[in-house]
Amino acid sequence: MRKDVEKIRELRAATLDAARPEAVAKRRKTGHWTAREQIDAMLDPGSFAEYGALTRPIRDDMEGAADGLITGTGQVDGQSCAIMAYDYTVYAGTQSLINHKKHDRIFEVAEQLQLPMVCWLEGGGARPHDLNAGSGLGLDLTTFMAFARLSGQAPLVGIVTGRCFAGNANLAGMCDVLIATPKANIGMAGPPLVAAALGETFTPEQIGPTDVHEPNGVID
Repeated sequence: MRKDVEKIRELRAATLDAARPEAVAKRRKTGHWTAREQIDAMLDPGSFAEYGALTRPIRDDMEGAADGLITGTGQVDGQSCAIMAYDYTVYAGTQSLINHKKHDRIFEVAEQLQLPMVCWLEGGGARPHDLNAGSGLGLDLTTFMAFARLSGQAPLVGIVTGRCFAGNANLAGMCDVLIATPKANIGMAGPPLVAAALGETFTPEQIGPTDVHEPNGVID
């Protein structure tokens, strides 16, 4: 095998759950599946084609499998769809300058091919580490506009199984169908921003619980 091909295979393998046992163990302790397990459970076996698996954080001093966002296409009962799933084991599923570009690409694919979009949205919004990296502004990113443009072209399905705050919650609110587990939390800001704005301390579980969102029609 060519050395460059072998290296690519090694890099891809390093992003998989089998290569990250400590991260998987942390998810088990909280009773959650990993992002890749969620994708595998939903899609037809062997149908997932991943986009951008080798992306990494913009800062050289940081590591993170697929930069915390798994995207691609696959099939559910033979029906093609586009997939994105935040990986909570990578910086709490936060949105970065790099993984925003992955959003933009998979949304573009979904629009071009008119594919339903399925999104696992657990995560904490913007990644603070990225604020002083690169442009820091993200003016070349069209994530939220591109997602809104998909509305009416194909179904947008959101799934929240844990904490979903800030930018992640923005996307959740834009979905046509939003599915949440009983212990999920969805809020436009997490505890640090709430404390800064209101001067009060809340736990993540106190912000946007399902018993508030369900009767209000936020979740389906």
